[in-house]
Amino acid sequence: MDKKHIVWEICRIAREHRKLVEKRICSLGIHPSQHHFLMYLSRHGACSQNSIAEAMEVSASTVAVSLKKLEKGGYIEKQSSPEDCRSNRIVLTQKGEEVVVKSRCLFEEVDRQMFESITEEQQEQLHGYMEQILNNLRGLDEQE
Repeated sequence: MDKKHIVWEICRIAREHRKLVEKRICSLGIHPSQHHFLMYLSRHGACSQNSIAEAMEVSASTVAVSLKKLEKGGYIEKQSSPEDCRSNRIVLTQKGEEVVVKSRCLFEEVDRQMFESITEEQQEQLHGYMEQILNNLRGLDEQE
């Protein structure tokens, strides 16, 4: 089989997965880019705007714009930092937590459907192949 075709299929699967997930995320009333911030806050707890920008490798202004929209929508709130009253910590509100819970369910459902007709053994084989491909790519990166 042509390796280019396999690579193309891997990329196509990733695009289709992302498209389905983003469509379902939008049904929750938030933009997919905003969703990334909510999920980050869910995993890391209260964070400063700068630490979010650094961790997500985006500009502080990008974070500011998204957080402002999330705050206006009631998904997050800013609280004074106990260590430094001049800075704020960003925290999820109840509404933000609810979106996180719902989105995790959406992810699980898409993933379940994605592997619906694939046996556990086939999934393990696929995982092994994907691990090897990833290791091969990492090896190339280390050589450069």
